Amino acid sequence: MKHNLNNIPIDELLAAVLVRIKELFEKGNWLISAAFALYKAMCPVLCIDGIPWRISNGGRVELMALRRRTGPFPDKLVLIGGTVARGESLQDALQRHFKDDFGVEIEMEEDPFCMSQYHSDKPDDRWLQDPGKDHVVSPVYLVQIQDETPKQSVQGDSVEWFSREAMPPDEEFGYATERLYHKAFHLFNAR
Repeated sequence: MKHNLNNIPIDELLAAVLVRIKELFEKGNWLISAAFALYKAMCPVLCIDGIPWRISNGGRVELMALRRRTGPFPDKLVLIGGTVARGESLQDALQRHFKDDFGVEIEMEEDPFCMSQYHSDKPDDRWLQDPGKDHVVSPVYLVQIQDETPKQSVQGDSVEWFSREAMPPDEEFGYATERLYHKAFHLFNAR
């Protein structure tokens, strides 16, 4: 049964919601869809991304990207990561995404090497995010995979490693993430 909430003062309505805050979450840390819609209307969504790196046999720095099979950018190269759950640290969130997507552990630097931001009002349509994410802020970390390097994700997306000299053309990247790979290579050159 639906109730008419128009006559309830907003502060009373919010106080009633706060009393039942735990009911807004599924699985203990994910907002139900209606609560997520309210949240994203008020605040940016926090995500976390990682760029794995390694030194090749030839001594060159190589970075890894995921070639998506499905989603907003099928057949494009993207970062590895996703949203941060309630109560989860950035480090735990990125560890979880690599564990869930590849079954591997990672070692990550203490601080992100850059921040990425998307806002749907930006005219650059390459920044199209996953449905429902109108404003996203994401720290991006450089990481090293501790286990055997995966060949594909659990979902069947392929993994690609490349050096700066062999980096795919910018058009091969989704979410305009090529700029983050250029920035990472520049950072390694400066070290």
